[in-house]
Amino acid sequence: EARLSRRLNGEVRLDIDERVPTALALYGKPVEVAADGTVLPALVSGVTPDLPVVTGLAAPQKNRIADADWPRAVRWLHRLDDPALALAGRVSEIDVSDATLTTVVLAPHGARLLLPAEAREADGLGGVRVVLADLQARGVEAATIDCRARGLVVVEPVPGSSATDGKNQKPGASVTAALPHATQTVPENSAPPGTERRRG
Repeated sequence: EARLSRRLNGEVRLDIDERVPTALALYGKPVEVAADGTVLPALVSGVTPDLPVVTGLAAPQKNRIADADWPRAVRWLHRLDDPALALAGRVSEIDVSDATLTTVVLAPHGARLLLPAEAREADGLGGVRVVLADLQARGVEAATIDCRARGLVVVEPVPGSSATDGKNQKPGASVTAALPHATQTVPENSAPPGTERRRG
């Protein structure tokens, strides 16, 4: 965007707002993409910025991503950038190839965060911070963290990951945790054997 203005003393002012990369898309090699879908030219330095990679997109047309899932990915990028989630710098990939869910890969160990298709549908996402902190404190490495059910987070630990919380638990068993301020509860007889129920 460019704005041209003239002052009373005859001075002409030109203000330019350049597009900045929001994420990377993979088309043989990573390319920088602005929020409006414009594919940006590579930096002169050749250094690729440390940004999340969006996968599941159709090829750009005339240096612009016209895929309808790109705005959806941008909405998720803004949602996951919320400081309350404490995920800054941890979002490695956002996969929008499935119309029914959005998959986010978290650094450094590649845990997969399963989210609703749209960011506006993620009512209890704030509880992910509590769940991640709890898993780290217990020495549990998550393979998947399913946040699609309202008010609940279901964690599938990495096989062989320690999951001791005063109980014996088989490696790979899922852990179901109720999020803070959840409006939905889990009946005592609803979880399969080996599943641990905890309030966040």
